[in-house]
Amino acid sequence: MAQTNVIAREHRTLIGMETTFGTTPAGSYPEVMTEIVPLHDALHVDALAVEMLDVNDARVRRNDATQPVQGLKMGSKVSMTCYAKAVATTNILTAAGTVGSLSQCIPFLHCFGVEHAAIGTTVSTAASETTFDATSVATLKKGTWITVTISGTPEPCKITNISTNTVTVTPALSATPANGAIIRNLRTYAPAEAHSSSMTCQFAFAGDSTTQYTANGVCASMKISTEFGKLLTYALDAQAATFTGPSAQAIATTSVTDDMSAPFVWKGATVLLAAAPARATTLVCEKIELDMPNQWQPVRDPGGVETINSMVNVAGRPRAATLKIRLRFDADQETAFTAETGYSFYAWVPYGSGTTTRFFLLDMSNVKLVAKPKAVSDKDLVFMDLEFGALTDDTVTLAAETGTEKDLILAPYRVAFG
Repeated sequence: MAQTNVIAREHRTLIGMETTFGTTPAGSYPEVMTEIVPLHDALHVDALAVEMLDVNDARVRRNDATQPVQGLKMGSKVSMTCYAKAVATTNILTAAGTVGSLSQCIPFLHCFGVEHAAIGTTVSTAASETTFDATSVATLKKGTWITVTISGTPEPCKITNISTNTVTVTPALSATPANGAIIRNLRTYAPAEAHSSSMTCQFAFAGDSTTQYTANGVCASMKISTEFGKLLTYALDAQAATFTGPSAQAIATTSVTDDMSAPFVWKGATVLLAAAPARATTLVCEKIELDMPNQWQPVRDPGGVETINSMVNVAGRPRAATLKIRLRFDADQETAFTAETGYSFYAWVPYGSGTTTRFFLLDMSNVKLVAKPKAVSDKDLVFMDLEFGALTDDTVTLAAETGTEKDLILAPYRVAFG
């Protein structure tokens, strides 16, 4: 035995989308192992385990135990929490932007299934705060989030319709955009109706070259949460089909290079909750938690990886996703609960200023209260905890779209950043 001291926070983490289920990818982004930076105290590999099966053979003596048999590894847990970070200014998606290969995009693409990330364009002519013509609509999609620059400041809005070159958005901009105003795409993620996906995660601790792990066939759910004055985080709760380690796997433990910018802080956030949200009518939100539970069902194959050849996401009804928020006390929420009032919920937090302001955005365009509003005491004040369920988006015009374009339009929830 050769014991060593391994410091848990000195590690390097890599993730990649699998091309073949259960096989470490080695192609091109996102199907290649890509460095990501989780919180050092929120990475857990201690649940990578082999199921031990008891053998209950009959014996003459009751204490004549039989050696358990090693079963499958597929019940292994993988979890990590990361800060939600702003993209670098070079990855802002203007008409001259660069989409890039960003580590933060991989877990969102895996957990959601649909991603729209493309360069932006400009306003050619504008009719109002909600309608304008774009110089080109080739890279714009209905149901995705963009920013339109108004007086030097980008303002987030969702595309609800595109007709020829005319774009309709919500919530209304603060003013009619000027000709030539910058239209910037945000990287928008929506749940795919047909969703089969898996990742590989690697963890290499610097203290000992044999403390390296590779988890394959990783399938995760995501939870996004924060509170006032705190950093925004997203947590991945996953299962792995199989793993190797601890062993020496030649995973480099060089210094981390983060391809993202600084984390978002939940301050200066715009939170809109109304039947028809207005940009200027924002609420103070003390806490927020968006839970997007995937339900990964294994497709069995005796010759597959740990008897699995793929994983299919079967989550959905009766709940697609839940939103929990803590607002200042408002007795009208009880009335709204009784009346089953429908709302649109939009929230975004900025990072930076001016034309390079970046945003992290949450969108649940059709929500209703699914639990009785609850008054709570916090910091010697009375607040109200609200829990909403996400329903199919009814704000975006559906025409003849199919596939992932239809998924973007009907999405009960979306996340966007950029």
